[in-house]
Amino acid sequence: MLAYLGNVRQPSVAAALFAEYSVEAQAPETGKLYKQTYAGLLIALDGKNALLREALDTAAAPAAMTPD
Repeated sequence: MLAYLGNVRQPSVAAALFAEYSVEAQAPETGKLYKQTYAGLLIALDGKNALLREALDTAAAPAAMTPD
């Protein structure tokens, strides 16, 4: 894949953080357990957040919050 990036400059400081985190809670509508694992990538340039990307299982919320 080729991409053109205009006005790109070399940052003086770049840092990246990747994390996985989990949540478990009871859905108030149904009483079912909502169990979710997230993955996140945060990139900072020159001390400011430049990019945040998160991923999750999009089927988990409807499964917990929809009545049987």
